Amino acid sequence: MEKTIRLTVDFHNPSHLAMFVLSVGALVVPLTMLCYVGLQAVLGQAYNTFDQNPQFPVDQEHFSQSSNNAYSSEIYSVGHHQVLSNHRKVYNQFAASLFQNLHEGICNPDNSTASQLTRDKNVIPVHSHNDYWRTLPVFDAFSNGMNSIEADIWLKNDPTNDGAMTLLVGHNEPYLQPQHSVENLYLKMLNNLLDEVNCVGEIPSSDFRKNGFFYNDPHTTTYLYIDIKTESTETYKVFIRTVVENTTLIKNGYLTYFDFSKKELVWGPLTLVITGNVPTEFIFKEEIDDPFNLNKRISFVDAQLINLDNIKSNNDSISVIGSGSLNEIVGTTGIKSFGGLNEEELSTMKKVVEEAHNLNIKVRIWDTPNWPVQIRDMVWKQLLELNVDYLNVDDLSDARKF
Repeated sequence: MEKTIRLTVDFHNPSHLAMFVLSVGALVVPLTMLCYVGLQAVLGQAYNTFDQNPQFPVDQEHFSQSSNNAYSSEIYSVGHHQVLSNHRKVYNQFAASLFQNLHEGICNPDNSTASQLTRDKNVIPVHSHNDYWRTLPVFDAFSNGMNSIEADIWLKNDPTNDGAMTLLVGHNEPYLQPQHSVENLYLKMLNNLLDEVNCVGEIPSSDFRKNGFFYNDPHTTTYLYIDIKTESTETYKVFIRTVVENTTLIKNGYLTYFDFSKKELVWGPLTLVITGNVPTEFIFKEEIDDPFNLNKRISFVDAQLINLDNIKSNNDSISVIGSGSLNEIVGTTGIKSFGGLNEEELSTMKKVVEEAHNLNIKVRIWDTPNWPVQIRDMVWKQLLELNVDYLNVDDLSDARKF
Protein backbone atom coordinates (compact mmCIF):
# COMPACT_ATOMS: atom_id res chain seq x y z
CA MET A 1 0.00 0.00 0.00
CA GLU A 2 1.35 3.41 -0.97
CA LYS A 3 1.49 6.13 1.64
CA THR A 4 1.56 9.83 0.89
CA ILE A 5 3.47 12.13 3.18
CA ARG A 6 2.47 15.78 3.13
CA LEU A 7 4.68 18.51 4.52
CA THR A 8 2.87 21.64 5.60
CA VAL A 9 4.95 24.79 5.96
CA ASP A 10 3.63 27.81 7.79
CA PHE A 11 5.56 30.67 6.13
CA HIS A 12 4.41 33.02 8.88
CA ASN A 13 6.22 30.88 11.43
CA PRO A 14 9.94 31.86 11.52
CA SER A 15 11.10 28.40 12.54
CA HIS A 16 9.09 26.74 9.76
CA LEU A 17 10.44 29.21 7.22
CA ALA A 18 14.04 28.66 8.36
CA MET A 19 13.69 24.89 8.11
CA PHE A 20 12.16 25.22 4.64
CA VAL A 21 15.05 27.37 3.40
CA LEU A 22 17.64 24.99 4.83
CA SER A 23 15.88 21.99 3.28
CA VAL A 24 15.72 23.58 -0.15
CA GLY A 25 19.35 24.65 0.14
CA ALA A 26 20.38 21.13 1.08
CA LEU A 27 18.79 19.91 -2.15
CA VAL A 28 19.78 22.71 -4.52
CA VAL A 29 23.45 23.10 -3.55
CA PRO A 30 24.47 19.48 -4.29
CA LEU A 31 22.55 19.55 -7.57
CA THR A 32 24.23 22.82 -8.52
CA MET A 33 27.67 21.44 -7.68
CA LEU A 34 26.94 18.28 -9.66
CA CYS A 35 25.93 20.33 -12.71
CA TYR A 36 29.00 22.53 -12.33
CA VAL A 37 31.36 19.56 -12.11
CA GLY A 38 29.72 18.04 -15.18
CA LEU A 39 30.00 21.34 -17.04
CA GLN A 40 33.66 21.64 -16.07
CA ALA A 41 34.36 18.16 -17.39
CA VAL A 42 32.64 18.84 -20.71
CA LEU A 43 34.21 22.23 -21.23
CA GLY A 44 37.62 21.06 -20.10
CA GLN A 45 37.49 18.24 -22.64
CA ALA A 46 36.35 20.69 -25.30
CA TYR A 47 39.19 23.07 -24.57
CA ASN A 48 41.83 20.35 -24.53
CA THR A 49 40.52 18.89 -27.80
CA PHE A 50 40.77 22.24 -29.55
CA ASP A 51 44.06 23.22 -27.92
CA GLN A 52 45.79 19.97 -28.87
CA ASN A 53 44.47 19.86 -32.44
CA PRO A 54 43.96 23.39 -33.76
CA GLN A 55 44.15 22.31 -37.40
CA PHE A 56 41.31 23.33 -39.64
CA PRO A 57 38.83 20.41 -39.86
CA VAL A 58 38.14 18.86 -43.24
CA ASP A 59 34.44 18.08 -42.97
CA GLN A 60 31.66 20.49 -42.09
CA GLU A 61 30.35 18.38 -39.20
CA HIS A 62 33.80 18.43 -37.57
CA PHE A 63 33.97 22.16 -38.20
CA SER A 64 30.64 22.77 -36.46
CA GLN A 65 31.70 20.70 -33.46
CA SER A 66 35.08 22.42 -33.25
CA SER A 67 33.61 25.90 -33.49
CA ASN A 68 31.11 25.07 -30.75
CA ASN A 69 33.90 23.64 -28.58
CA ALA A 70 35.95 26.74 -29.23
CA TYR A 71 33.07 28.86 -28.04
CA SER A 72 32.83 26.79 -24.87
CA SER A 73 36.47 27.48 -24.14
CA GLU A 74 35.69 31.18 -24.36
CA ILE A 75 33.61 30.77 -21.19
CA TYR A 76 35.85 28.44 -19.19
CA SER A 77 39.39 27.21 -19.63
CA VAL A 78 39.23 24.42 -17.10
CA GLY A 79 42.44 22.71 -18.17
CA HIS A 80 44.35 25.96 -17.65
CA HIS A 81 42.33 27.13 -14.65
CA GLN A 82 41.53 30.53 -16.06
CA VAL A 83 38.66 32.42 -17.59
CA LEU A 84 39.31 33.85 -21.05
CA SER A 85 38.38 37.51 -21.29
CA ASN A 86 37.06 36.98 -24.83
CA HIS A 87 37.40 34.50 -27.67
CA ARG A 88 40.36 36.27 -29.29
CA LYS A 89 42.71 33.41 -28.40
CA VAL A 90 40.38 30.84 -29.93
CA TYR A 91 39.83 32.93 -33.03
CA ASN A 92 43.57 33.50 -33.48
CA GLN A 93 44.30 29.77 -33.14
CA PHE A 94 41.65 29.04 -35.72
CA ALA A 95 42.75 31.77 -38.13
CA ALA A 96 46.38 30.65 -37.94
CA SER A 97 45.45 27.23 -39.31
CA LEU A 98 43.71 28.62 -42.41
CA PHE A 99 44.81 29.09 -46.01
CA GLN A 100 47.51 26.43 -46.11
CA ASN A 101 47.26 26.22 -49.91
CA LEU A 102 47.70 29.97 -50.19
CA HIS A 103 50.67 30.08 -47.83
CA GLU A 104 52.41 27.20 -49.61
CA GLY A 105 51.61 28.41 -53.12
CA ILE A 106 49.51 25.35 -53.95
CA CYS A 107 46.74 25.58 -56.58
CA ASN A 108 44.07 23.15 -55.37
CA PRO A 109 40.58 24.70 -55.04
CA ASP A 110 39.12 21.32 -54.08
CA ASN A 111 41.20 21.35 -50.89
CA SER A 112 40.86 25.07 -50.20
CA THR A 113 39.60 26.54 -46.93
CA ALA A 114 36.33 27.58 -48.63
CA SER A 115 35.85 24.08 -49.99
CA GLN A 116 36.35 22.54 -46.55
CA LEU A 117 33.87 24.99 -45.06
CA THR A 118 31.07 24.57 -47.58
CA ARG A 119 31.41 21.14 -49.14
CA ASP A 120 28.00 19.43 -49.44
CA LYS A 121 26.23 22.51 -48.07
CA ASN A 122 23.72 24.08 -50.43
CA VAL A 123 23.33 27.85 -50.24
CA ILE A 124 20.21 28.83 -48.30
CA PRO A 125 18.37 32.20 -48.31
CA VAL A 126 19.59 33.41 -44.92
CA HIS A 127 21.37 36.58 -43.77
CA SER A 128 23.71 36.19 -40.79
CA HIS A 129 22.57 39.11 -38.64
CA ASN A 130 25.31 40.77 -36.58
CA ASP A 131 27.75 38.22 -37.97
CA TYR A 132 30.67 39.67 -35.99
CA TRP A 133 29.04 38.43 -32.77
CA ARG A 134 29.57 34.85 -33.80
CA THR A 135 32.36 32.66 -32.48
CA LEU A 136 33.98 32.63 -35.91
CA PRO A 137 32.78 35.59 -38.01
CA VAL A 138 32.36 34.72 -41.70
CA PHE A 139 33.16 31.04 -41.14
CA ASP A 140 30.12 30.12 -39.02
CA ALA A 141 27.80 31.55 -41.69
CA PHE A 142 29.61 29.94 -44.61
CA SER A 143 29.74 26.53 -42.92
CA ASN A 144 25.93 26.72 -42.67
CA GLY A 145 25.51 27.65 -46.33
CA MET A 146 24.61 31.31 -45.75
CA ASN A 147 25.83 33.79 -48.35
CA SER A 148 24.85 37.05 -46.68
CA ILE A 149 26.78 38.49 -43.73
CA GLU A 150 26.94 41.80 -41.91
CA ALA A 151 29.49 44.03 -40.18
CA ASP A 152 28.74 47.26 -38.28
CA ILE A 153 31.61 49.72 -38.77
CA TRP A 154 32.75 52.77 -36.78
CA LEU A 155 35.30 55.33 -37.96
CA LYS A 156 37.79 55.79 -35.12
CA ASN A 157 41.35 56.93 -34.41
CA ASP A 158 43.75 54.03 -34.19
CA PRO A 159 45.90 54.51 -31.05
CA THR A 160 48.27 51.80 -32.26
CA ASN A 161 49.00 53.65 -35.51
CA ASP A 162 49.73 57.27 -34.54
CA GLY A 163 46.05 58.13 -34.47
CA ALA A 164 45.38 57.17 -38.09
CA MET A 165 41.74 56.56 -38.94
CA THR A 166 40.52 52.98 -38.86
CA LEU A 167 37.20 51.17 -39.22
CA LEU A 168 36.33 49.07 -36.19
CA VAL A 169 33.64 46.40 -36.14
CA GLY A 170 31.14 46.15 -33.30
CA HIS A 171 27.56 46.75 -32.23
CA ASN A 172 28.14 49.20 -29.39
CA GLU A 173 30.78 51.92 -29.34
CA PRO A 174 32.07 51.34 -25.76
CA TYR A 175 33.08 47.77 -26.60
CA LEU A 176 35.06 48.38 -29.78
CA GLN A 177 38.51 46.73 -29.89
CA PRO A 178 41.47 48.07 -31.94
CA GLN A 179 42.26 44.63 -33.33
CA HIS A 180 38.69 44.12 -34.57
CA SER A 181 38.93 46.14 -37.76
CA VAL A 182 36.78 45.48 -40.80
CA GLU A 183 40.00 44.85 -42.71
CA ASN A 184 41.16 42.09 -40.35
CA LEU A 185 37.84 40.43 -39.56
CA TYR A 186 36.27 40.56 -43.01
CA LEU A 187 38.11 42.03 -45.99
CA LYS A 188 41.37 40.08 -45.64
CA MET A 189 39.61 36.84 -44.73
CA LEU A 190 37.26 37.07 -47.71
CA ASN A 191 40.14 38.09 -49.98
CA ASN A 192 42.19 35.05 -48.90
CA LEU A 193 39.27 32.66 -49.29
CA LEU A 194 38.75 33.84 -52.86
CA ASP A 195 42.46 33.80 -53.68
CA GLU A 196 42.63 30.11 -52.76
CA VAL A 197 39.66 29.01 -54.88
CA ASN A 198 40.84 31.10 -57.84
CA CYS A 199 44.52 30.05 -57.72
CA VAL A 200 45.95 33.56 -57.77
CA GLY A 201 49.29 33.58 -59.55
CA GLU A 202 48.58 30.30 -61.36
CA ILE A 203 45.80 31.34 -63.77
CA PRO A 204 45.46 34.66 -65.68
CA SER A 205 43.20 36.76 -63.50
CA SER A 206 40.99 38.56 -66.02
CA ASP A 207 40.02 35.92 -68.57
CA PHE A 208 37.73 33.62 -66.65
CA ARG A 209 34.73 33.81 -64.38
CA LYS A 210 35.76 33.94 -60.75
CA ASN A 211 34.85 31.20 -58.34
CA GLY A 212 32.91 32.16 -55.25
CA PHE A 213 32.89 30.81 -51.71
CA PHE A 214 30.51 27.87 -52.02
CA TYR A 215 31.58 24.45 -53.21
CA ASN A 216 28.17 23.41 -54.57
CA ASP A 217 27.39 26.79 -56.12
CA PRO A 218 30.70 28.48 -57.01
CA HIS A 219 29.15 31.22 -59.12
CA THR A 220 26.67 32.57 -56.59
CA THR A 221 27.55 35.95 -55.10
CA THR A 222 27.90 36.61 -51.38
CA TYR A 223 26.57 39.82 -49.87
CA LEU A 224 28.70 41.67 -47.34
CA TYR A 225 26.55 44.30 -45.64
CA ILE A 226 28.52 47.24 -44.28
CA ASP A 227 26.36 48.97 -41.66
CA ILE A 228 27.80 52.48 -41.16
CA LYS A 229 27.41 53.67 -37.56
CA THR A 230 29.38 56.93 -37.72
CA GLU A 231 29.24 59.94 -40.05
CA SER A 232 28.12 58.60 -43.39
CA THR A 233 30.28 60.21 -46.09
CA GLU A 234 33.69 60.14 -44.40
CA THR A 235 33.17 56.60 -43.09
CA TYR A 236 32.16 55.45 -46.56
CA LYS A 237 35.21 57.09 -48.15
CA VAL A 238 37.57 55.42 -45.69
CA PHE A 239 35.90 52.07 -46.30
CA ILE A 240 36.20 52.27 -50.09
CA ARG A 241 39.82 53.46 -49.80
CA THR A 242 40.53 50.50 -47.51
CA VAL A 243 39.14 48.12 -50.12
CA VAL A 244 41.10 49.83 -52.91
CA GLU A 245 44.44 50.23 -51.13
CA ASN A 246 44.63 47.33 -48.68
CA THR A 247 43.07 44.42 -50.59
CA THR A 248 43.24 42.82 -54.03
CA LEU A 249 39.46 42.40 -54.25
CA ILE A 250 39.26 44.84 -57.17
CA LYS A 251 42.51 43.87 -58.87
CA ASN A 252 41.59 40.18 -58.88
CA GLY A 253 38.07 40.81 -60.13
CA TYR A 254 36.17 39.56 -57.08
CA LEU A 255 33.70 42.43 -56.59
CA THR A 256 30.34 43.05 -58.20
CA TYR A 257 30.47 46.48 -59.83
CA PHE A 258 28.61 48.91 -62.06
CA ASP A 259 30.70 49.96 -65.07
CA PHE A 260 30.31 53.71 -65.66
CA SER A 261 31.40 53.56 -69.31
CA LYS A 262 29.35 50.56 -70.39
CA LYS A 263 26.41 51.31 -68.07
CA GLU A 264 26.56 47.66 -67.16
CA LEU A 265 26.24 45.66 -63.96
CA VAL A 266 28.92 42.98 -63.65
CA TRP A 267 28.47 40.35 -60.97
CA GLY A 268 31.36 39.00 -58.93
CA PRO A 269 31.64 36.49 -56.08
CA LEU A 270 31.44 39.30 -53.48
CA THR A 271 28.86 42.13 -53.44
CA LEU A 272 29.32 45.07 -51.05
CA VAL A 273 26.07 46.53 -49.71
CA ILE A 274 26.06 49.82 -47.78
CA THR A 275 23.40 50.22 -45.08
CA GLY A 276 22.86 52.20 -41.87
CA ASN A 277 24.07 55.79 -42.27
CA VAL A 278 24.22 55.71 -46.06
CA PRO A 279 25.72 58.74 -47.91
CA THR A 280 23.08 58.40 -50.62
CA GLU A 281 23.79 61.67 -52.43
CA PHE A 282 27.54 61.03 -52.52
CA ILE A 283 26.99 57.54 -53.95
CA PHE A 284 24.49 58.88 -56.51
CA LYS A 285 27.14 61.33 -57.76
CA GLU A 286 29.94 58.75 -58.01
CA GLU A 287 29.09 58.08 -61.64
CA ILE A 288 29.69 61.75 -62.43
CA ASP A 289 32.58 62.58 -60.11
CA ASP A 290 34.31 59.17 -59.96
CA PRO A 291 35.97 60.16 -56.63
CA PHE A 292 38.00 56.94 -56.38
CA ASN A 293 39.21 56.93 -60.03
CA LEU A 294 37.85 53.45 -60.67
CA ASN A 295 35.44 54.15 -63.55
CA LYS A 296 33.04 51.91 -61.67
CA ARG A 297 31.03 51.70 -58.48
CA ILE A 298 32.05 48.78 -56.27
CA SER A 299 29.32 49.13 -53.65
CA PHE A 300 25.54 49.29 -53.67
CA VAL A 301 22.95 51.01 -51.50
CA ASP A 302 20.70 48.83 -49.37
CA ALA A 303 17.34 49.91 -50.83
CA GLN A 304 14.54 50.75 -48.42
CA LEU A 305 11.65 48.49 -49.37
CA ILE A 306 9.04 50.86 -47.97
CA ASN A 307 10.33 53.65 -50.23
CA LEU A 308 11.74 52.49 -53.55
CA ASP A 309 11.07 55.76 -55.37
CA ASN A 310 14.66 56.99 -54.89
CA ILE A 311 16.14 54.17 -56.91
CA LYS A 312 13.48 53.51 -59.54
CA SER A 313 15.37 55.54 -62.13
CA ASN A 314 18.77 54.08 -61.17
CA ASN A 315 18.03 50.49 -60.05
CA ASP A 316 21.07 48.39 -61.13
CA SER A 317 23.50 51.28 -60.85
CA ILE A 318 22.56 52.02 -57.24
CA SER A 319 20.90 48.98 -55.61
CA VAL A 320 20.80 45.25 -56.18
CA ILE A 321 19.14 44.28 -52.90
CA GLY A 322 16.78 45.96 -50.45
CA SER A 323 15.79 45.50 -46.83
CA GLY A 324 12.75 46.16 -44.74
CA SER A 325 11.35 45.63 -41.28
CA LEU A 326 8.42 43.23 -41.12
CA ASN A 327 6.75 45.60 -38.69
CA GLU A 328 7.18 48.63 -40.96
CA ILE A 329 5.97 46.82 -44.05
CA VAL A 330 2.86 45.07 -42.75
CA GLY A 331 2.07 47.54 -39.96
CA THR A 332 1.95 45.12 -37.07
CA THR A 333 3.63 45.35 -33.68
CA GLY A 334 3.80 41.60 -33.29
CA ILE A 335 2.44 38.37 -34.67
CA LYS A 336 -0.29 37.31 -32.28
CA SER A 337 -1.53 34.19 -34.05
CA PHE A 338 0.20 30.84 -34.37
CA GLY A 339 -0.98 31.02 -37.96
CA GLY A 340 1.55 33.78 -38.60
CA LEU A 341 0.72 36.68 -40.91
CA ASN A 342 -2.94 37.21 -41.73
CA GLU A 343 -4.34 37.61 -45.26
CA GLU A 344 -4.10 41.41 -45.25
CA GLU A 345 -0.49 41.33 -44.07
CA LEU A 346 0.42 38.70 -46.65
CA SER A 347 -1.13 40.81 -49.40
CA THR A 348 0.84 43.88 -48.32
CA MET A 349 4.09 41.95 -48.20
CA LYS A 350 3.44 40.37 -51.59
CA LYS A 351 3.07 43.79 -53.23
CA VAL A 352 6.35 45.01 -51.73
CA VAL A 353 8.22 41.90 -52.86
CA GLU A 354 6.80 42.12 -56.38
CA GLU A 355 7.65 45.83 -56.68
CA ALA A 356 11.25 45.18 -55.66
CA HIS A 357 11.64 42.19 -57.97
CA ASN A 358 10.26 44.22 -60.88
CA LEU A 359 13.22 46.56 -60.29
CA ASN A 360 15.65 43.60 -60.20
CA ILE A 361 16.13 44.15 -56.48
CA LYS A 362 16.33 41.19 -54.13
CA VAL A 363 14.45 41.33 -50.84
CA ARG A 364 15.69 40.86 -47.27
CA ILE A 365 13.20 40.99 -44.39
CA TRP A 366 14.31 41.66 -40.82
CA ASP A 367 12.49 42.13 -37.49
CA THR A 368 10.74 38.78 -37.79
CA PRO A 369 9.62 37.14 -34.52
CA ASN A 370 12.19 35.01 -32.71
CA TRP A 371 9.79 33.43 -30.25
CA PRO A 372 7.62 31.41 -29.88
CA VAL A 373 9.43 29.11 -32.27
CA GLN A 374 6.17 27.92 -33.86
CA ILE A 375 5.27 31.48 -34.87
CA ARG A 376 8.81 32.21 -36.04
CA ASP A 377 8.86 29.15 -38.26
CA MET A 378 5.42 29.88 -39.66
CA VAL A 379 6.41 33.45 -40.57
CA TRP A 380 9.66 32.24 -42.16
CA LYS A 381 7.65 29.77 -44.24
CA GLN A 382 5.16 32.44 -45.31
CA LEU A 383 7.90 34.88 -46.33
CA LEU A 384 9.72 32.27 -48.40
CA GLU A 385 6.45 31.34 -50.11
CA LEU A 386 6.10 35.02 -51.07
CA ASN A 387 9.54 34.78 -52.74
CA VAL A 388 11.41 36.81 -50.12
CA ASP A 389 15.06 36.28 -51.03
CA TYR A 390 16.69 36.50 -47.58
CA LEU A 391 15.55 35.94 -44.03
CA ASN A 392 17.35 37.92 -41.35
CA VAL A 393 18.44 35.32 -38.78
CA ASP A 394 20.23 35.24 -35.43
CA ASP A 395 20.19 31.48 -34.79
CA LEU A 396 22.10 29.92 -37.69
CA SER A 397 21.66 26.30 -36.62
CA ASP A 398 17.88 26.63 -36.35
CA ALA A 399 17.74 28.31 -39.74
CA ARG A 400 19.83 25.54 -41.27
CA LYS A 401 17.52 22.87 -39.85
CA PHE A 402 14.46 24.80 -41.02
